[in-house]
Amino acid sequence: FFLSSLLFLDAPDLRLTVILSVLFAYRLYGEYFSRRLRNMDGLLERRQQEADVRNRLVDRLIHNPVEQDHLMVRNMVDETLEQSAQEIITPQHRITGAMMYRRVNDTLMVDSPELISGFCTPLYEIAHPRRQRRDNLARLIQKDTYDMKELTGTVPTEGKPFGFRLMREAVNTGEISKLDTIPEAYRGIHNLIAAVPVVDQGQIRGVIVVFKDEFHDLFPQERKRLQQFAEHLNTVFSIMAGKGAQEERNRLKGELDIAQQIQTSIVPQEIHLDGYDIGSIMTTASEVGGDAYDFIPTRDGNYFAIGDVAGHGLPSGIMALIHIAATHGAVEAAKAFEREIPVATLYNAVNRVLCSINRDRIGSDKFMTGNYLMHRNGSFAHAGTHEIALVYRASEGKVQQLTDTVNKTAFMGVSDFIDATPSVGEVSLAPGDVLLLYTDGTIEARNDEGEQFGLDRLGTSLEQHASLTGDELVRAIEQDVREFAEGGDLKRHGGRFADDVTLVAIKKQSSGAADSSEEA
Repeated sequence: FFLSSLLFLDAPDLRLTVILSVLFAYRLYGEYFSRRLRNMDGLLERRQQEADVRNRLVDRLIHNPVEQDHLMVRNMVDETLEQSAQEIITPQHRITGAMMYRRVNDTLMVDSPELISGFCTPLYEIAHPRRQRRDNLARLIQKDTYDMKELTGTVPTEGKPFGFRLMREAVNTGEISKLDTIPEAYRGIHNLIAAVPVVDQGQIRGVIVVFKDEFHDLFPQERKRLQQFAEHLNTVFSIMAGKGAQEERNRLKGELDIAQQIQTSIVPQEIHLDGYDIGSIMTTASEVGGDAYDFIPTRDGNYFAIGDVAGHGLPSGIMALIHIAATHGAVEAAKAFEREIPVATLYNAVNRVLCSINRDRIGSDKFMTGNYLMHRNGSFAHAGTHEIALVYRASEGKVQQLTDTVNKTAFMGVSDFIDATPSVGEVSLAPGDVLLLYTDGTIEARNDEGEQFGLDRLGTSLEQHASLTGDELVRAIEQDVREFAEGGDLKRHGGRFADDVTLVAIKKQSSGAADSSEEA
């Protein structure tokens, strides 16, 4: 039309029309982009404001004590409900109650009375709800929980409370849902019961349930406010979940620290035996280890024990403690009956205890290796199957491998019918000799090339440090293992060995040293 009209205009009119058209187009172009820029600026400003609110919220939550987090959520919902009531034309139609279900693991629950604002009722029918006190309603609400697997699964809704249907729709659609029909018990009390999901990247973090007593729907302003509140609540619940997980980790670490203290204190801190200098050390790979060693003096002889439960951690530590308790129980029972318990019999008795308690009662599949030794009249009778013990012979300056301490009987905790008699042996020490007992974490420690410390290096370390006292000796050997594994296991496991390391060194003193210790 514009082009055809130009045909009937003379030159001056044509120029004027073109100029006016250009000016009009320029104005239209400017207005369009100006409005877009203003809208964009407004959008950016709103997003910045939301980001500022969220940042302030995060900062408050991080520095907030855990016990005050729920109160903070209560203040947030009260503020949201107040703002939405001010924005609607008829305040009498406002939201009168709201409660926040938070996802804890796979359960939706109102885990604090602070998460209930205004007048709320449980999402199932109760008798005479008007007569119920609010604190009693709060207790009933907190008991009403929902399993996420059931809500997202194919469990039929028949026989389920109306709250299950409401929650299922909100959880599965990710949208605001409301009851089509108010249950009979709540008619005249509620005109609306709706659920607003709190969603984080498709994952349900919680659900806000709101009530109205004078209107049957949510106004657009209320929907907008509730959705904004749900976004903020998602941030809150995420941080609360993180703080809760950290609190649980701290609690578990505290309990593991106590378990470690029990384990390290239940083994003997010092071992005294006339004529011998004895040192011991136990370094666990985790908070609780699976190694154990012991010393029990009796009138008939002195018992030594060393053992290693398969693996490490709390289950292994429990079995190690049972092993120590069973050993003491068997020796004390023998003392009470004024009888001597041979090392093979001791091994068999403790094995049956481990099978009965650890395997049959606890249901654990753990097993352990172990050696028992009894010192009497200058020699050590031994039984069991563990690691190859090492004996340093001072007269030769060399280390001897005591192969009789390994593969002579079955492991403990496997069968009730183990007989350790074929594993019985005996070893004697001359002055200056050292008997070294250890667990496999010592020789299996790896360096940066994956090479194990091994039995030969352990023997060399024993030869180099054999002149030291018992305590100095085990610490020097442990340091050799640590330096070897510094770029390997220790680096990979945050300064810890890959497995527990336990060493017990029994050094026979010279007659002069023995006499001096007796005089002291």
